[in-house]
Amino acid sequence: MTELKDGEQLVTLTSPKGHPIIGTLEKVHGAGKLTDIVEAKDGLLRFEYAGETKFFWDEQETVKTPAGDRVFICENGDMWAESKLVRRDA
Repeated sequence: MTELKDGEQLVTLTSPKGHPIIGTLEKVHGAGKLTDIVEAKDGLLRFEYAGETKFFWDEQETVKTPAGDRVFICENGDMWAESKLVRRDA
């Protein structure tokens, strides 16, 4: 359970359509492992993925709208700007 500071309260968030918010939209960088890298005559590269990606979790960040609102996702998979969410006491 989150420890509340003075003046804080737990809230629940829903989308404007009434669907519960399940999380934030996150951007995570990663490196997809490659095998068999081939250079064509025209210089274009062709390669196969090895089926493994190393994620750089220390670089994870919450996606924001151009206006600076954090982006949340509801249980339907729709994305919503923080300013559009409906807040209710928990």
